Amino acid sequence: MKVAVIANPISGRGKSLARAKEVMQVLGRRGIETTFQESSPTLEPEAVDRFAAGADLLLLAGGDGTLMHLLPTLSRTGTPVYMLPTGNESLFAKQFGMNGSSEQLLRALEERRVSEHYVPELNSRPFFTMVSIGLDSQVIEAIARQRTGPIRRASYVLPVIRAALQHSPPRLSLSVDGRRVLSDRQGFLVIANNRQYAVGIGFVPEARSEAPTLAARFFPCRTAIGYVFWSLRCLLNDVSVSGAPPFFEGTQFELDLSTEGSYPIQADGEHAGATPALVSSTNKRIKVLEPPTAKLKPSPPSRP
Repeated sequence: MKVAVIANPISGRGKSLARAKEVMQVLGRRGIETTFQESSPTLEPEAVDRFAAGADLLLLAGGDGTLMHLLPTLSRTGTPVYMLPTGNESLFAKQFGMNGSSEQLLRALEERRVSEHYVPELNSRPFFTMVSIGLDSQVIEAIARQRTGPIRRASYVLPVIRAALQHSPPRLSLSVDGRRVLSDRQGFLVIANNRQYAVGIGFVPEARSEAPTLAARFFPCRTAIGYVFWSLRCLLNDVSVSGAPPFFEGTQFELDLSTEGSYPIQADGEHAGATPALVSSTNKRIKVLEPPTAKLKPSPPSRP
Protein backbone atom coordinates (compact mmCIF):
# COMPACT_ATOMS: atom_id res chain seq x y z
CA MET A 1 0.00 0.00 0.00
CA LYS A 2 1.14 3.52 -0.82
CA VAL A 3 -0.10 6.69 0.91
CA ALA A 4 0.53 10.14 -0.57
CA VAL A 5 0.67 12.81 2.15
CA ILE A 6 -0.01 16.51 1.55
CA ALA A 7 0.40 19.01 4.38
CA ASN A 8 -0.54 22.68 4.44
CA PRO A 9 2.43 24.48 6.05
CA ILE A 10 0.31 27.36 7.42
CA SER A 11 -2.67 25.35 8.65
CA GLY A 12 -2.84 24.71 12.37
CA ARG A 13 -0.28 27.45 13.06
CA GLY A 14 2.43 25.30 11.50
CA LYS A 15 1.44 22.08 13.26
CA SER A 16 0.31 20.36 10.06
CA LEU A 17 3.84 19.53 8.91
CA ALA A 18 4.80 18.03 12.26
CA ARG A 19 1.58 16.01 12.44
CA ALA A 20 2.07 14.70 8.91
CA LYS A 21 5.62 13.58 9.70
CA GLU A 22 4.47 11.82 12.88
CA VAL A 23 1.79 9.87 11.03
CA MET A 24 4.22 8.99 8.23
CA GLN A 25 6.53 7.44 10.81
CA VAL A 26 3.64 5.40 12.22
CA LEU A 27 2.68 4.19 8.74
CA GLY A 28 6.30 3.37 7.95
CA ARG A 29 6.55 1.12 11.01
CA ARG A 30 3.54 -0.77 9.63
CA GLY A 31 5.30 -1.28 6.29
CA ILE A 32 3.17 1.28 4.45
CA GLU A 33 5.03 3.31 1.84
CA THR A 34 4.54 7.08 2.01
CA THR A 35 5.43 10.03 -0.18
CA PHE A 36 5.24 13.68 0.92
CA GLN A 37 4.37 17.04 -0.61
CA GLU A 38 3.67 20.46 0.88
CA SER A 39 0.52 22.08 -0.48
CA SER A 40 1.04 25.29 -2.39
CA PRO A 41 -1.07 27.42 -4.76
CA THR A 42 1.91 27.45 -7.14
CA LEU A 43 1.88 23.67 -7.68
CA GLU A 44 0.95 22.68 -11.21
CA PRO A 45 -2.34 20.70 -11.33
CA GLU A 46 -0.70 18.03 -13.49
CA ALA A 47 2.04 17.50 -10.92
CA VAL A 48 -0.50 17.15 -8.09
CA ASP A 49 -2.53 14.72 -10.21
CA ARG A 50 0.55 12.54 -10.79
CA PHE A 51 1.39 12.65 -7.09
CA ALA A 52 -2.10 11.50 -6.09
CA ALA A 53 -2.77 9.07 -8.93
CA GLY A 54 0.09 6.79 -7.92
CA ALA A 55 -1.24 6.28 -4.39
CA ASP A 56 -3.92 4.17 -2.73
CA LEU A 57 -4.82 7.07 -0.42
CA LEU A 58 -4.31 10.83 -0.34
CA LEU A 59 -3.81 11.88 3.28
CA LEU A 60 -4.32 15.59 3.98
CA ALA A 61 -2.91 17.41 7.00
CA GLY A 62 -4.82 20.68 6.98
CA GLY A 63 -8.32 22.10 6.95
CA ASP A 64 -11.19 22.78 4.59
CA GLY A 65 -9.19 25.25 2.50
CA THR A 66 -6.54 22.60 1.88
CA LEU A 67 -9.18 20.14 0.77
CA MET A 68 -10.99 22.65 -1.45
CA HIS A 69 -7.88 23.36 -3.50
CA LEU A 70 -7.36 19.61 -4.02
CA LEU A 71 -10.93 18.76 -5.04
CA PRO A 72 -10.13 18.89 -8.80
CA THR A 73 -7.28 16.41 -8.31
CA LEU A 74 -9.41 14.10 -6.17
CA SER A 75 -12.27 14.06 -8.68
CA ARG A 76 -9.92 13.49 -11.64
CA THR A 77 -7.79 10.74 -10.10
CA GLY A 78 -10.39 8.93 -8.00
CA THR A 79 -7.86 8.49 -5.18
CA PRO A 80 -9.65 8.17 -1.80
CA VAL A 81 -8.97 11.00 0.65
CA TYR A 82 -8.62 11.12 4.43
CA MET A 83 -7.97 14.19 6.59
CA LEU A 84 -5.80 14.84 9.61
CA PRO A 85 -7.70 17.94 10.78
CA THR A 86 -5.55 20.89 11.78
CA GLY A 87 -7.74 23.79 10.61
CA ASN A 88 -9.87 26.03 12.84
CA GLU A 89 -13.04 24.11 11.96
CA SER A 90 -12.12 21.28 9.55
CA LEU A 91 -15.77 20.69 8.68
CA PHE A 92 -14.87 17.91 6.24
CA ALA A 93 -13.26 15.90 9.03
CA LYS A 94 -16.21 16.57 11.34
CA GLN A 95 -18.65 15.35 8.70
CA PHE A 96 -16.97 11.96 8.59
CA GLY A 97 -15.82 11.71 12.20
CA MET A 98 -12.09 11.91 11.46
CA ASN A 99 -10.33 12.74 14.72
CA GLY A 100 -6.76 12.89 13.45
CA SER A 101 -5.41 10.00 15.50
CA SER A 102 -2.99 7.50 13.99
CA GLU A 103 -4.97 4.65 15.51
CA GLN A 104 -8.17 5.67 13.77
CA LEU A 105 -6.35 6.05 10.44
CA LEU A 106 -4.76 2.59 10.74
CA ARG A 107 -8.14 1.00 11.45
CA ALA A 108 -9.63 2.84 8.48
CA LEU A 109 -6.85 1.49 6.25
CA GLU A 110 -7.56 -2.02 7.51
CA GLU A 111 -11.31 -1.82 6.85
CA ARG A 112 -11.02 0.22 3.61
CA ARG A 113 -14.58 1.50 3.75
CA VAL A 114 -14.82 3.99 0.90
CA SER A 115 -17.82 6.16 -0.01
CA GLU A 116 -18.46 8.53 -2.92
CA HIS A 117 -19.60 12.14 -2.62
CA TYR A 118 -20.62 14.83 -5.10
CA VAL A 119 -18.58 17.98 -5.60
CA PRO A 120 -20.66 21.10 -6.46
CA GLU A 121 -19.29 24.35 -7.87
CA LEU A 122 -19.57 28.08 -7.21
CA ASN A 123 -18.98 29.96 -10.47
CA SER A 124 -17.08 26.87 -11.73
CA ARG A 125 -14.99 26.74 -8.54
CA PRO A 126 -15.40 23.44 -6.65
CA PHE A 127 -16.34 23.32 -2.97
CA PHE A 128 -17.47 20.54 -0.67
CA THR A 129 -19.46 21.76 2.33
CA MET A 130 -21.41 24.98 1.78
CA VAL A 131 -21.67 28.42 0.24
CA SER A 132 -23.17 31.38 2.05
CA ILE A 133 -23.80 35.09 1.70
CA GLY A 134 -24.42 37.37 4.65
CA LEU A 135 -22.61 38.39 7.82
CA ASP A 136 -20.29 35.37 7.68
CA SER A 137 -19.16 36.05 4.12
CA GLN A 138 -18.53 39.67 5.03
CA VAL A 139 -16.28 38.55 7.90
CA ILE A 140 -14.44 36.02 5.72
CA GLU A 141 -13.73 38.69 3.11
CA ALA A 142 -12.33 41.04 5.77
CA ILE A 143 -10.03 38.29 7.09
CA ALA A 144 -8.86 37.42 3.57
CA ARG A 145 -7.88 41.05 2.94
CA GLN A 146 -5.65 41.23 6.01
CA ARG A 147 -4.37 37.64 6.16
CA THR A 148 -0.59 37.28 6.12
CA GLY A 149 -0.18 33.85 7.72
CA PRO A 150 -1.98 31.24 9.85
CA ILE A 151 -5.46 32.13 11.09
CA ARG A 152 -6.34 31.59 14.75
CA ARG A 153 -9.81 31.63 16.25
CA ALA A 154 -8.87 34.96 17.81
CA SER A 155 -8.33 36.30 14.28
CA TYR A 156 -12.12 36.36 13.86
CA VAL A 157 -12.94 38.52 16.89
CA LEU A 158 -12.29 42.02 15.56
CA PRO A 159 -13.63 41.33 12.03
CA VAL A 160 -16.83 39.90 13.54
CA ILE A 161 -17.29 42.95 15.79
CA ARG A 162 -16.65 45.40 12.97
CA ALA A 163 -18.93 43.55 10.56
CA ALA A 164 -21.71 43.25 13.13
CA LEU A 165 -21.65 46.97 13.92
CA GLN A 166 -22.04 48.00 10.29
CA HIS A 167 -23.86 44.95 8.91
CA SER A 168 -26.78 45.35 6.55
CA PRO A 169 -27.93 41.98 5.18
CA PRO A 170 -27.99 41.83 1.37
CA ARG A 171 -31.23 42.13 -0.58
CA LEU A 172 -31.27 38.95 -2.62
CA SER A 173 -32.93 37.46 -5.66
CA LEU A 174 -32.66 33.72 -6.14
CA SER A 175 -33.73 31.27 -8.83
CA VAL A 176 -33.59 27.50 -8.32
CA ASP A 177 -33.53 25.36 -11.47
CA GLY A 178 -34.85 28.28 -13.49
CA ARG A 179 -37.72 29.15 -11.12
CA ARG A 180 -37.62 32.44 -9.20
CA VAL A 181 -38.06 31.68 -5.49
CA LEU A 182 -36.84 34.91 -3.90
CA SER A 183 -37.23 38.48 -5.13
CA ASP A 184 -35.72 41.43 -3.29
CA ARG A 185 -35.63 39.66 0.11
CA GLN A 186 -33.27 40.89 2.81
CA GLY A 187 -31.43 38.27 4.81
CA PHE A 188 -28.72 35.64 4.49
CA LEU A 189 -28.57 32.45 2.48
CA VAL A 190 -26.80 29.12 2.96
CA ILE A 191 -26.54 26.62 0.08
CA ALA A 192 -25.21 23.32 1.35
CA ASN A 193 -23.76 20.05 0.11
CA ASN A 194 -23.72 18.55 3.61
CA ARG A 195 -25.02 19.55 7.03
CA GLN A 196 -21.82 21.00 8.51
CA TYR A 197 -21.27 24.64 9.42
CA ALA A 198 -18.97 26.45 11.85
CA VAL A 199 -19.41 25.78 15.61
CA GLY A 200 -21.97 23.08 14.88
CA ILE A 201 -24.77 25.32 13.64
CA GLY A 202 -27.22 23.25 11.59
CA PHE A 203 -28.43 25.81 9.06
CA VAL A 204 -29.26 23.12 6.46
CA PRO A 205 -29.27 19.71 8.18
CA GLU A 206 -31.08 18.12 5.21
CA ALA A 207 -28.05 18.49 2.88
CA ARG A 208 -26.29 15.26 1.85
CA SER A 209 -23.12 15.05 -0.24
CA GLU A 210 -24.16 11.56 -1.37
CA ALA A 211 -27.10 13.11 -3.23
CA PRO A 212 -26.81 14.83 -6.65
CA THR A 213 -28.79 17.85 -5.43
CA LEU A 214 -28.06 20.79 -3.15
CA ALA A 215 -30.17 22.07 -0.27
CA ALA A 216 -30.55 25.68 0.82
CA ARG A 217 -32.26 27.84 3.39
CA PHE A 218 -32.91 31.60 3.37
CA PHE A 219 -33.03 33.40 6.71
CA PRO A 220 -34.87 36.75 6.57
CA CYS A 221 -33.35 39.45 8.76
CA ARG A 222 -32.55 43.16 8.71
CA THR A 223 -29.61 43.40 11.14
CA ALA A 224 -26.79 41.36 12.61
CA ILE A 225 -29.11 40.55 15.50
CA GLY A 226 -31.24 38.57 13.06
CA TYR A 227 -28.19 36.48 12.13
CA VAL A 228 -27.59 35.71 15.80
CA PHE A 229 -31.28 34.90 16.31
CA TRP A 230 -31.35 32.36 13.48
CA SER A 231 -27.99 30.90 14.52
CA LEU A 232 -29.32 30.20 18.01
CA ARG A 233 -32.50 28.62 16.62
CA CYS A 234 -30.46 26.37 14.37
CA LEU A 235 -28.16 25.39 17.24
CA LEU A 236 -31.31 24.28 19.06
CA ASN A 237 -32.56 22.42 15.94
CA ASP A 238 -35.51 24.79 15.85
CA VAL A 239 -35.97 25.41 12.10
CA SER A 240 -38.82 23.01 11.40
CA VAL A 241 -41.48 24.64 13.54
CA SER A 242 -43.83 27.52 12.76
CA GLY A 243 -42.06 30.50 11.25
CA ALA A 244 -39.35 28.31 9.72
CA PRO A 245 -37.21 29.98 7.03
CA PRO A 246 -37.79 29.04 3.36
CA PHE A 247 -36.15 25.79 2.25
CA PHE A 248 -35.09 24.99 -1.32
CA GLU A 249 -33.63 21.97 -3.10
CA GLY A 250 -32.27 21.73 -6.62
CA THR A 251 -29.28 21.51 -8.92
CA GLN A 252 -28.75 25.14 -9.96
CA PHE A 253 -29.00 28.24 -7.78
CA GLU A 254 -28.70 31.60 -9.53
CA LEU A 255 -28.03 34.33 -7.00
CA ASP A 256 -27.83 38.10 -7.39
CA LEU A 257 -28.47 41.30 -5.49
CA SER A 258 -31.69 43.20 -5.97
CA THR A 259 -29.69 46.42 -5.66
CA GLU A 260 -26.66 47.80 -7.47
CA GLY A 261 -23.19 46.63 -6.55
CA SER A 262 -21.97 43.27 -5.34
CA TYR A 263 -21.71 41.34 -2.08
CA PRO A 264 -18.95 38.91 -0.94
CA ILE A 265 -19.57 35.17 -0.91
CA GLN A 266 -17.75 32.50 1.08
CA ALA A 267 -17.29 28.82 0.31
CA ASP A 268 -16.02 26.33 2.91
CA GLY A 269 -14.68 29.19 5.02
CA GLU A 270 -12.77 30.82 2.16
CA HIS A 271 -13.50 34.10 0.40
CA ALA A 272 -14.87 33.01 -2.99
CA GLY A 273 -15.71 36.15 -4.93
CA ALA A 274 -18.92 38.13 -5.03
CA THR A 275 -22.36 38.27 -6.58
CA PRO A 276 -23.71 37.49 -9.09
CA ALA A 277 -23.15 33.79 -8.58
CA LEU A 278 -24.15 30.41 -9.94
CA VAL A 279 -24.01 27.52 -7.49
CA SER A 280 -24.56 24.20 -9.22
CA SER A 281 -24.34 20.49 -8.61
CA THR A 282 -22.10 18.48 -10.93
CA ASN A 283 -21.42 14.89 -11.85
CA LYS A 284 -17.96 15.17 -10.31
CA ARG A 285 -17.37 13.02 -7.26
CA ILE A 286 -14.62 12.22 -4.80
CA LYS A 287 -13.93 9.08 -2.82
CA VAL A 288 -13.57 9.27 0.96
CA LEU A 289 -11.93 6.70 3.20
CA GLU A 290 -14.25 6.65 6.19
CA PRO A 291 -13.02 6.04 9.72
CA PRO A 292 -14.42 2.98 11.49
CA THR A 293 -15.65 5.06 14.40
CA ALA A 294 -17.75 7.40 12.26
CA LYS A 295 -21.35 7.38 13.42
CA LEU A 296 -23.18 9.64 11.01
CA LYS A 297 -26.71 10.55 11.97
CA PRO A 298 -29.22 9.98 9.16
CA SER A 299 -30.04 13.28 7.48
CA PRO A 300 -33.67 14.37 7.89
CA PRO A 301 -35.76 14.04 4.73
CA SER A 302 -35.83 17.07 2.47
CA ARG A 303 -38.77 19.36 2.99
CA PRO A 304 -40.95 20.34 0.06
